Amino acid sequence: MKCEKHNLDNKYICPECLSPYLKNTSFSSLEEIREYQKINSKKINITDQKYKIKTVTCLKIRYFNNLAYAGSLFYDIKKKMTINFEILKFKESFPYFPTILFLRDLKIYLNLAEQIKYPPDCYLLNASGQLHPYLFGVASDFGLNLKLKVPVIGVTKKNLCRNVIINNLKGLNGDKIAGDVLFQNKLAGKYLSHKNLKKGIYVSVGNNISLNSALKVILKIVKYRVPEPIRLISIELNKFIEKER
Repeated sequence: MKCEKHNLDNKYICPECLSPYLKNTSFSSLEEIREYQKINSKKINITDQKYKIKTVTCLKIRYFNNLAYAGSLFYDIKKKMTINFEILKFKESFPYFPTILFLRDLKIYLNLAEQIKYPPDCYLLNASGQLHPYLFGVASDFGLNLKLKVPVIGVTKKNLCRNVIINNLKGLNGDKIAGDVLFQNKLAGKYLSHKNLKKGIYVSVGNNISLNSALKVILKIVKYRVPEPIRLISIELNKFIEKER
């Protein structure tokens, strides 16, 4: 990629475009951010912290008019029902830059988690975990910064990484198909879809869970392309924002 403004070749982000926004962060350069991501990517626990996951809390953020609308939804997997949901509003404190969304979203996710009334067996973030160009997305950063050792799963509709390979694509019980997502010679995530759909979702480890277990959790709560808790909190966020307009 090339920044037209500064005439610089870059990967995902122009360091000069980013620089003015780092004044209120703990980082002084893009290089420091990349080093932070590389170091912390090695701290992710990809073994199962819990073996029975009966409930998940889904966290999702939607931005509108320089405000962040952040929702949490507590979902019972067996009963397939919402137990509780909450929506909070924050000022957008950092602009969008690809691959460093933690500078914009992490504090909001952690704030939501601190105010949750019902502790879940697992967190589900509509964000990337290990399936990230630097193997450390927002879901992983959130997982490392949680006070409790709770499993965290990241789910996205889009794949952030270039040149991924999807191997072992096969049918599962019913109409679902799944495959391994390889990035930098590493199993970084799972691809999940429905046989009648052209596009699917990408599942990756945030923290404290194995990739196979993460996929099993998602299989229990996905109907077609979107896990049900993500679909439901998206509806509530849309309703809330519409009332605010």
